[in-house]
Amino acid sequence: MIRARRLLVSGRRSQQLVLTNGRTTGANALSTLAAIPSRFSSALLEKNALLSASLRSSQLTGTLQQRRWQSGAPSSAYPHEDEAVRKFMEELNSCRETGNWRQALKLLDRIDKHGYALDPQMYERAIAACARMGKVEVLPGLLQNMTVDDILPTSATVDYIMQAYLAREEWKLIVDHAVDVTGKGVPLSDAAFHAVMEGCGQMRDAHSAKTVFNNVWKKCGVAVNTSHYAATIRAVGMGGRPDMAVNLFNIMEEKAGITADESVFNQLIRAQIVNQALPQALQTFATVNDRGLMLHEPIYTATIDALIKNGDYWQAGRLFDQMISYGMNPSVFCYGRIMVAYVRTGKNNVAAACWKKIVEANEPSPALMKYTKLLGELATTSDSKLTLAVFDHIFSVFDHDLIRDSTYSLAIRANGRMGRTQTAIDLFDTFVRSREESGKHLPRAAGIYLSVFNALSRDTERDPKQNTRDAKRVWDIMAKNVPVILSPAYASLAGVFASSGELDTLNVLLEHAGQSFADISREENAENMDHVVEEEEAHDAHEEEVDASDLHDELLYNGVISGFSKARDDHSEHISAYLKLMKQRGLKINDSIVRASTDAFVKFENWQLMTKLVDYIDVKALQNADLCFGDTISKLLEAEAWYPARHWISAAHKLNVQPPIRGKMEILRHLCESKSDEWRIAYALALETLSFKQMVDVNVESVADAVDICMNANRSDLVMKLFDRMTNHNSHKERPNSTRNPVTIPLRMYKQTVLALMRDHTTDPESRLRSAHPGDLS
Repeated sequence: MIRARRLLVSGRRSQQLVLTNGRTTGANALSTLAAIPSRFSSALLEKNALLSASLRSSQLTGTLQQRRWQSGAPSSAYPHEDEAVRKFMEELNSCRETGNWRQALKLLDRIDKHGYALDPQMYERAIAACARMGKVEVLPGLLQNMTVDDILPTSATVDYIMQAYLAREEWKLIVDHAVDVTGKGVPLSDAAFHAVMEGCGQMRDAHSAKTVFNNVWKKCGVAVNTSHYAATIRAVGMGGRPDMAVNLFNIMEEKAGITADESVFNQLIRAQIVNQALPQALQTFATVNDRGLMLHEPIYTATIDALIKNGDYWQAGRLFDQMISYGMNPSVFCYGRIMVAYVRTGKNNVAAACWKKIVEANEPSPALMKYTKLLGELATTSDSKLTLAVFDHIFSVFDHDLIRDSTYSLAIRANGRMGRTQTAIDLFDTFVRSREESGKHLPRAAGIYLSVFNALSRDTERDPKQNTRDAKRVWDIMAKNVPVILSPAYASLAGVFASSGELDTLNVLLEHAGQSFADISREENAENMDHVVEEEEAHDAHEEEVDASDLHDELLYNGVISGFSKARDDHSEHISAYLKLMKQRGLKINDSIVRASTDAFVKFENWQLMTKLVDYIDVKALQNADLCFGDTISKLLEAEAWYPARHWISAAHKLNVQPPIRGKMEILRHLCESKSDEWRIAYALALETLSFKQMVDVNVESVADAVDICMNANRSDLVMKLFDRMTNHNSHKERPNSTRNPVTIPLRMYKQTVLALMRDHTTDPESRLRSAHPGDLS
């Protein structure tokens, strides 16, 4: 008997249903067939269902609902010679339509007991009934029975199973089942295929996505199209394999002979940008443009967002310009993202025009979080005006109680940078009133209070005494709401007193800060002493206390020096005294201290202190020595302080620092026109220009200006070195298959080089070029 054979092999069909949420159900009902005659017992399967964990239900996604399921229009016709079998099938059809899954299982058992062979259509009806009622836990047992009976499921059966799994988002079950049935040659419907690819993407399983695709194409004999390729490329992209996505694209066009359409390119670009393959994504856009295809706005916006997050602002601007040239209408989000790119590249007017477009759009349901994030990114740039424009829009559109404390803080800082100290104070008072009226507590973090101190320290118009009074008033509010006031708060307030010239008040504050920090340290040490047993541990705690004390003083002195640099009067001597004190105590003089000190020294033209400042600097203590030196040298060159500039340039070479100097072309042009002989400065700027990987004609003209300046100083050797470097630069060489023309060396550079050779008395000028060190400024 067939049933007896099934009983003999029932042991190897025993299994456990493992669900994707990590919970395991009870053993499959098939393992108990030796004791129960029927393997389709509804009571047994229901007991198995009760042992399984509850699953979360969800609706099908809109995309998959639009796909065509082969199970959508089931056929009830079942040609069979035996009248009893036809009646059984009619009952199974009824169970499928009503979802009576228990009766369907009983019918399968009755058919089996009557000795009739079970076929794919019978299983299809029973599985349809189970799937209709969401009995996911019953399906593995039925599928195992089909395997034992050597019956392959129909495509409609696969559809029913996929819909049941999809309704509960059981992605692992979907993927595993698809790999199994497609490996046996069972084709998938269009909707089932896309459900499987969605499951592979959710599982981050690029390998299974490629396996299912190959099975459908090679084993199932399905004529795959661009829709199949697009879904698979999306799945492998979600699986973190942009290389596999490109491989599928190449297979589609080169082996399958299918030309990619917009949907394929859309998913390929998305796979690349999600996995940070941004150069490849831009290359794909270039291919799209060459073929004359038109992609939709969302993929442009997604790519622009990815480029901006990666810091590729120029590329983001180019892609946005391309999108506009195609007549697309960017979304508000896209305008907001490209604003950041334009500000970062110095195109503030274009960014302001984008903001105007956002305001004119007048969104019907604007999202506060979107504008808050935009303000946060703009606040880190130099465009405080645009930052305040965004805040004014937020303030006028949204409920004031919903605006975050950090948003107010950024707006106060922006007002301070713009010199609108009174506006910053008024905004803080408005913030305090709104919180009191709404019954909310004022912030327990010090951020917004420090923003007010920062704005007061930058003031150049109000009465210093008024700034001091406002600072004390804000300090009192902070002291009532912030549980523990740390060093940054004292440093910010010290900056206000220093910028206002309140030296006596400043000294009192410093003493109070030192005493407060000592009290906090004693309390922490008293708590930690309960855990300190050995003398070594006590010694380590003491060392940490010393380090924390140094950090506390560094922050305080940083705030004081920063405040003195913003003062209206000259406090250069006070700054120098604090720098000397920090040097004596071995405290770190960091980048911000150097910037603040140089701002003050350049502002009041204290060149002697400017040259002495180099002696206080420890390159290892700087976070970015190159930028720090570059900023200082740029300030000196803009102020035409040639002697201290030469001193800092020489120090940079000795310390092996490579400072990026801004405005090189303008400075060299000015020196050349004034017939200057500042060859040390000119030669250093020319060397930095020649360090560019690619040069354009304006860069070459700057090098020619440097050659003229060196010639004015009778430094023929430097003239020849610059000419030699220019002629050997990659930008001057012709390259095959290159779209760029080599730069042209100006005639005046040739002329100056010839004159230098005539003046040079060295018999072997080439050996002199080889032996000269490019960084030699002596």
